[in-house]
Amino acid sequence: AGWYTSPDFSGDAVTSIATGSTGNKEFYAKWTENTYTISYTTNSGTWTSGYTAPSSYKITSSAITLPTASNIVRTGYTFNGWYTSSDFSGDAVTSIATGSTGNKEFYAKWTINSYTLTVKPNGGTWEGKTTDQTFTQNYNTTKTIANPTRTGYTFGGWTVDGGALSETTYTFGATNGTLTANWTIVTNTITLEYNGG
Repeated sequence: AGWYTSPDFSGDAVTSIATGSTGNKEFYAKWTENTYTISYTTNSGTWTSGYTAPSSYKITSSAITLPTASNIVRTGYTFNGWYTSSDFSGDAVTSIATGSTGNKEFYAKWTINSYTLTVKPNGGTWEGKTTDQTFTQNYNTTKTIANPTRTGYTFGGWTVDGGALSETTYTFGATNGTLTANWTIVTNTITLEYNGG
């Protein structure tokens, strides 16, 4: 931040010694601590409500802990740490040590979660079985769900708990899901013909 003629940095900074000056000169260097930025590529993650991530530091700052899994979320994914490279090479970084310098950029790594769908024929037959069936797939993937059958009943659709069903396509959500078949009993009509009686 410049040279000063006083150790308390009073007066103005000095940039030169003019022609015609005399006497020994002593100058005192004044330093201003640099502020470095911290930036994050969250890769579709979002900060939890009320949380503000550290955004700057100085060489004398105390060690800074980077945001943890409780501070950042992404639906259907598990947080796997911060990396200094967008290809996630090297080891995950958890903090910035005291004495560090330079702007920092960190990249969030995520692992997609798998969830289980349970299909309940509820007295009917689905995919050739009358028992409940389970399937495990990654978040936001799909599975074709054919309609079940049941003798003497009409299929009335599925009750969906978790995930989403559009016609015959089920999309895995961020929780385990259940499809339960609904049935309406068939009412038959009996016609009596008296045949002259």
